[in-house]
Amino acid sequence: DKYDERKTFLINIKYAFRQAISNGKRETYLRENTTDGIGICEHCKAKTFMAIDHYPLSFKKILSDFLLREGLKLEDLEYIRCMEDNIIKLKDLELKSKWIDYHENLVSYRCLCKSCNSKFGCYGQ
Repeated sequence: DKYDERKTFLINIKYAFRQAISNGKRETYLRENTTDGIGICEHCKAKTFMAIDHYPLSFKKILSDFLLREGLKLEDLEYIRCMEDNIIKLKDLELKSKWIDYHENLVSYRCLCKSCNSKFGCYGQ
């Protein structure tokens, strides 16, 4: 396996978009629907550590639509790695703010166990 710089970049920039929305509705949903991350899977009803799933619109779909609306491509964006907390963040703070607003106005979540979350993927989007 050779190191793929483009693949690594895409993984990191997507992570930066996820990081930008990790507080807000997601955090509130997690706090209201789990106890220390433990909850009941909305699909299989297992009581376990929960994955918070974007539903019915996947994260991928919301991000794709946002980029299209803004006329942007992931490849043209930049991120920074904050060494003090080892978090990857969007470099453009105005873009980050637009993204958070866009995402928060569209998103709804559900609790799934890790197994069910993996099975559902992006719902074919």
